Amino acid sequence: MDLLDIKARDILVSNVITAKDDERIVDVENRMFKQGIGGLPVIDSSGNDKVIGMLTHRDIMIARHTLSLGGMIVRDLMSHNVITVLEDASILEILRILKKHDIERLPVVDGKGGLRGMIMHKNLLLKILEVLEEKHDIVKT
Repeated sequence: MDLLDIKARDILVSNVITAKDDERIVDVENRMFKQGIGGLPVIDSSGNDKVIGMLTHRDIMIARHTLSLGGMIVRDLMSHNVITVLEDASILEILRILKKHDIERLPVVDGKGGLRGMIMHKNLLLKILEVLEEKHDIVKT
């Protein structure tokens, strides 16, 4: 496999922990802490898997210093302009998006906006390393 042949579907993590937009922030924060994750996609609470936002630990920490999180729900704090890619997006497109928007997590969606998985820096780097080791017959460490 050549690096430029890598698509989003090759590097996405499929069992993604999500939040619904009507969940309480304190509940989602607790789940993020227990799972050891720094951010997650927000799914529309109407029952479809459509990605409508992102919520990060950083968002919560900033809000904690200026707001009372007690009654706040995810929709109040999430980033609404979520950036996504389709499953057939190329690695080059993915890298350009991550760089342009200075983000570390990128939801992968189907043609209707339904969540298919997530791309994280770590998974992307591991795939690049795997392809380079394979292509150049490098001993794996």
